[in-house]
Amino acid sequence: MAGILVSGGVFSGSGDLTSDWFYALYNTAGTARVTLPDGVFHVISETGNNAFVYQWQGSSDYLHHSSGTVKITHAGGTTLNMAGASAANVATNRK
Repeated sequence: MAGILVSGGVFSGSGDLTSDWFYALYNTAGTARVTLPDGVFHVISETGNNAFVYQWQGSSDYLHHSSGTVKITHAGGTTLNMAGASAANVATNRK
């Protein structure tokens, strides 16, 4: 099994997906777009104590949930990190 690292491209999944971990890095060009699967995205491990990391890209346009489910099953102490996300973007009023 392997993890998924999004560092500036596009990640798009459909159906069910299992991964060790998921990490979407902040990208100054704003090109790191993520569309989560419409089925179950099962994260079964971690990297650096993080199972799921999404670093805010500056707009909610960069992360789409597709009405799927993210299921994290790993030992206690695993972190779900949505760093930098704000309640609303002042310029666009998007959440």
